[in-house]
Amino acid sequence: MGVLLLLLGLLAAASGGFKLRPRVRVLLGYSSLAVAEVVLGALTIIGSGIGLARARPLAWAVVVGVFGLILWSAAAHGRALMLHQKKHEALEGARLRRFLRS
Repeated sequence: MGVLLLLLGLLAAASGGFKLRPRVRVLLGYSSLAVAEVVLGALTIIGSGIGLARARPLAWAVVVGVFGLILWSAAAHGRALMLHQKKHEALEGARLRRFLRS
């Protein structure tokens, strides 16, 4: 269980870190879910190191909570990417139409 907590914490921290890269922040803006992922990932890693796995019900609650946050954040990030792509395509189409009219 301790290894599961460690790996899940690493996954959450890495996932949130990738969503907080400068290029992503410039395109999509600041993501509070990504910050929550990094923080909960770090707390899960620390918890696995201090023996959180010994408290089985609490450890399973942490596993379910962190995994749920990772899925929720990934879905929100995917939605934001799709909306950004649609906006970009709409603006590009409008520019092309203006260019062709003139």
